[in-house]
Amino acid sequence: MDLERLGEPALAARFLDWYREFSGRAHPSTLVEHYVGYRAHVRAKVACLRHAQGDPNAANEAAMLPPLAVRHLERGRVRMVLVGGLPGTGKTTLGTALADATGWSLLRSDEVRRDLGRKMGPAPYQAGAYSDESVAATYREMLARVRKPLELGEPVILDAS
Repeated sequence: MDLERLGEPALAARFLDWYREFSGRAHPSTLVEHYVGYRAHVRAKVACLRHAQGDPNAANEAAMLPPLAVRHLERGRVRMVLVGGLPGTGKTTLGTALADATGWSLLRSDEVRRDLGRKMGPAPYQAGAYSDESVAATYREMLARVRKPLELGEPVILDAS
């Protein structure tokens, strides 16, 4: 948080990368965002107290830190994004681009359907891999798979019709 506050966000990111490498510990990006935001909030509170005690330099720090805290807390929200639509409308393209841009996990119904052994390919409307029973099983499995990453604080994108 202090490196970012001092105008070195790239160095802050490198520091966190080094910490992950040397500690051997992985943690969700949302947790990092939470703690950076929390730390900025605490520092703002301390700066307000210092200003109230007569430190004239503390006012600038107190004014600068809350936006930093809010920015990180907003980025740290755990999210589940649903990308839906009819077949062939670009759900996978959009979901993949969003996953690439954010680094979030992408869970696609077509992959889950294949994992469940559903035969893909031409079939009559609402039959085969797209029967009501098959669709319900696919969506149940998607919800089961998405639960763990969300509980661990990882944002996830779901791509399904």
